[in-house]
Amino acid sequence: MHGEYWERVFPDKANRPAYKVILADLPPGQLVQLDVFGILGATRTRFDLPGVPARDPTIRIGPMIFSSRCHGIDGATGELVTGGLEAEASQTFSNLRALVVAAGGSVGDIVELNSYGKSPAYAAPAHAVFEELFADLEPRPVHNAFVNHITARFEISTEMVAVVGAR
Repeated sequence: MHGEYWERVFPDKANRPAYKVILADLPPGQLVQLDVFGILGATRTRFDLPGVPARDPTIRIGPMIFSSRCHGIDGATGELVTGGLEAEASQTFSNLRALVVAAGGSVGDIVELNSYGKSPAYAAPAHAVFEELFADLEPRPVHNAFVNHITARFEISTEMVAVVGAR
């Protein structure tokens, strides 16, 4: 239902901010909490990877790059990779590395990755894949692992924040 409102407020798919939903307990009387980020004088630009559908975009606004949740979709086939959590995590992190470059940044500009899984059991294998795929960076981006709602067909969803020129 929340997606319907978002699409009404931002009907132009080419000019829609990154959008995330996190289920959480809120203080009594609070039904919704919104975090909004903008840069005065900057305009957002959307970036996508060929063959990797994204309902919500990766956007760049000024030096900041924000992705919505990314998944282990193989751009060559347009399908979710097979092979379980590790293969899916590897493709997800590879997609995020490609997105930051497509948005005019570099892999070294990634400052934070937030991964989501259905149960705590996904966190250690996902972090091991992260360590392998980001071994070339020092310091590495922060990698947070959360248990939260993700679409049933995925084992992991990850979102990214990057700051171009931050390092």
